[in-house]
Amino acid sequence: MKTSMSRRKFLSGVAAGASVLAMPAIGKGPIKVQMTQAGVPDGSGMFLYVAKNKGYFKERGIDISIGRGTGSIAAAQNVASRNFDFALAAGSAAFLQSAKGTPLVQLGVAQYDSTMGVAVRRDGGIDSPKDLAGKTLGSTVTSGEYPFLDLWANNVGLDLSQVTRLQLDYQVRNRGLLTKEVDAISAFAGSSIPSLAVQNVDTKFFPYSRADLLLYGLSLITRPDKLKDDRELCKAMTEAMLEGLGFSIRKPGEALDAFSAEVKEIGMSKSGRRQTEIGFGIYTIMSLDAPELEKGLGWQDPESLKKQADLVMKYAAEEGDTLPDVDQLFTNDFVGNVRLTADEIAAAKKNFAEYKQYAA
Repeated sequence: MKTSMSRRKFLSGVAAGASVLAMPAIGKGPIKVQMTQAGVPDGSGMFLYVAKNKGYFKERGIDISIGRGTGSIAAAQNVASRNFDFALAAGSAAFLQSAKGTPLVQLGVAQYDSTMGVAVRRDGGIDSPKDLAGKTLGSTVTSGEYPFLDLWANNVGLDLSQVTRLQLDYQVRNRGLLTKEVDAISAFAGSSIPSLAVQNVDTKFFPYSRADLLLYGLSLITRPDKLKDDRELCKAMTEAMLEGLGFSIRKPGEALDAFSAEVKEIGMSKSGRRQTEIGFGIYTIMSLDAPELEKGLGWQDPESLKKQADLVMKYAAEEGDTLPDVDQLFTNDFVGNVRLTADEIAAAKKNFAEYKQYAA
């Protein structure tokens, strides 16, 4: 039986440690920026709305508008096609879009684990991935984790030919596990598990990252021409986002209140708030052991990115796709100012410890 963090504990947050950032002058008046995210507002991107609510964009001369998305691939395509200048989307989607001839640049990563994996019910008799043999697995073929499912199965010693596979629409995938139509689903823990948890479905999750298959989560992306022509804006966008992320990790209760103020339908629903809380908690707890944190929030490890790019090209790209030099597809120029101290990381691990049960 899962136990929920008490409101008093959640509101207490982690020891505060405000970051002092230089505020770049990017113009005489506010610059209107419309960006898109990978999906609907939830725990995965809570920190964006926190940054908006706390004025981190505004104090940098940015009038931000955050649009809702229909997936990381769609978000990446929208930036590539100039419908938006910025997006918060999975880095793997940015690599995939770049391989198709319209390069994108990652300005900073928000999550060091995508939380891709396979979810099962704890009452389903599946204690390890190999127990999926003879069971039914539901997947959405357009979902970001799907292309890597075969590799995960191989790494954990599961023969997928012994598993009954069902294709489920994104809108009904979670319901399949809820109603026991399937025994398992492939999904992102940070996005799917919260909605199941608030419906009292007790789940166990097998993360891809525990099977030597690590992919970063959401990153701030733009086009190379935008980075070249408007570096100050790119810097301001990155630092505002990361300041919002740092605040959310240090003070999750206050961050949830700020998010609820920006996304009214969440604030009006107790289950919506709890779902957001769990989602952000999952993404956070799965990132806190990342060695990249020593370089500051948002820092991207070049060697890790090259390995991730290889995975994308091998398992997600189509014939004819060609990925440019990975070194040209990311920059660490604007990260490093927002840092968590060793004490803050330790406090965060303690504060977010309950969310381990949803992600492992």
